[in-house]
Amino acid sequence: MCGFIGAISNSIIDDSKFQDADKFLECRGPDDHKWMEKKLNKKKNLLFSFHRLSIIDLSENASQPMSSNKYKSEIMFNGEIYNYPSLRKEIEKSGEQFTTSHSDTETLLLGFSLKGKSFVNELEGQFSIAFVNSKNNTLTLFRDRLGQKPMYYSINKDGIVFSSNFKSILSYKKDLNLDIEQMTNFIELGIVPSPNTLDKDIFKLCPGELIEISLDDFTILEQYRYWQLEDFIDNKNFDEKEFFKLFHSAVKKRLISDVPVASLLSGGIDSTSILKSLTEINNEPVNTYSINNTDQKYDESYWSFLASNTFNSNHMFEIIDGNNLQINPVEVIKSFDEPYADPSIFPSNLVYRTISNNYKVAISGDGGDELIGGYEKIHQSINKGFISSKLIFILKKLIPSFFGTANNLEKFSNSPIGQYKSLTIDNRLLNVLSLNSQNTFENFLIKEDIPILKKLLIADYKFYLSELMMHKVDRTSMANSVEIRSPFLDHKLVEYVISSNLSFFEKSNPKKILKNYLKEDFDDEFLERKKMGFVFDLESWIFGNKDMILSEIDTINYLQIQKVKKLFKYKSRINSIRILKLFTLSVLINEYKSITD
Repeated sequence: MCGFIGAISNSIIDDSKFQDADKFLECRGPDDHKWMEKKLNKKKNLLFSFHRLSIIDLSENASQPMSSNKYKSEIMFNGEIYNYPSLRKEIEKSGEQFTTSHSDTETLLLGFSLKGKSFVNELEGQFSIAFVNSKNNTLTLFRDRLGQKPMYYSINKDGIVFSSNFKSILSYKKDLNLDIEQMTNFIELGIVPSPNTLDKDIFKLCPGELIEISLDDFTILEQYRYWQLEDFIDNKNFDEKEFFKLFHSAVKKRLISDVPVASLLSGGIDSTSILKSLTEINNEPVNTYSINNTDQKYDESYWSFLASNTFNSNHMFEIIDGNNLQINPVEVIKSFDEPYADPSIFPSNLVYRTISNNYKVAISGDGGDELIGGYEKIHQSINKGFISSKLIFILKKLIPSFFGTANNLEKFSNSPIGQYKSLTIDNRLLNVLSLNSQNTFENFLIKEDIPILKKLLIADYKFYLSELMMHKVDRTSMANSVEIRSPFLDHKLVEYVISSNLSFFEKSNPKKILKNYLKEDFDDEFLERKKMGFVFDLESWIFGNKDMILSEIDTINYLQIQKVKKLFKYKSRINSIRILKLFTLSVLINEYKSITD
């Protein structure tokens, strides 16, 4: 993984301003730093900066930015292309000669130079790519199918700046054009959804999107989604053998590396399934990592140690204590260039920090719940209740919004979509703050007439995974210079499941297909225990730091502090998450202001 920023302009690019913007990318690539400054067609000024985390082809020849004199093209690329060896062989068959021994970046450079932007359809991996073609005077930006890697840009008639990081672009343009509507979206959804950001002039590519820009006049020539999950909806018979063939292939591909690879292990079904597959592929001990919790109600160390012992992994762990955090929560929040307020960011940061002491690459179980419908909210939502959604709406009005989301009441609703929404977003927090919903969540619910289970799975992919989960994984891992690879996010595996009839799914037995894979290794106590999640005692920290948190929130005029104080009256986990959300928003907006002053 890496980080980059690029600017192309009609005007002279201010080096000092560019260097200030570049500083926000250092954590994403500490191994190498390279600049490129040149004229395009003797008219446009180009300045690129790339921070490298060296994983594939560690030689200097594989550094970025990378250019092709033959094709007059340049590329910067963040991510990993798992099928680059086969793509390289195809390109070599056409007569092209490579200057590197096995660089995936050079494979992309020549692939796009030869085949154009359609080459993106051949890529397997996670990526954000910036490709300049001086022959036709265009810049094309790409983002991977499921949104694992970020791509931000800001464009005007004088030029364009693009980056792996929102703060870099904000620093470069030196002006915060705060979007109040997107602040409200964040409070309700927990994220600012693509393509928007908290700045009206900065945008991010949507997952599976490309944008081609003319470098003649900086107009957008094309912008479209080259991949959408909805295009693969079908009702084919599900074949368990084919599923595991794709799964093991996805795990094996993510071992491609010139540096050692570790694996995250919570002891849950997803990470344990990956550990078993890794052990079968390597036939040697895997290096595993987990978080242990001092609070027993959140601690899964017994299960992670059991899984580690079963497969003889080399296991390490970090301890988290909600009463005495070993990390600075404000610094963790600031490592997110856009706001995100799930409490799992703190243990995630800890485990990646631990891994970074010895490894640059780790495999994770992210995406397993989305793939096979493992979340409790999915199972609850498809179990239709007996009370009409209209009556639920009336009953919820009788419960003060500062008491919580009222989703315990929603589980009796006869509307699966209503249940799912109440378990996914928090529009009642808007009621506490006297704000109006922007209703953008509806954009993630596809309109096609398909079975409700598949509709909710796709909503999980489009919203929860791509917009929230991948945001968290990228920022917490890259803050510690660690690349995370997720086999369950292999697009071929995802396409296969969505095109099937989902016959593997059982309402009464979540994740049955993976439990069957593990049942020869573990008993029912391990396989059937309730999912805990990657959490810790957030309540202790939030309610134990009331004055500091309120003082920070009070600096944002948009949030009325007297209304925020209501959330401290009812000391629940839901309210601790709500307060964290408002605190996060305040911390980052204040940082944005300091960046642009």
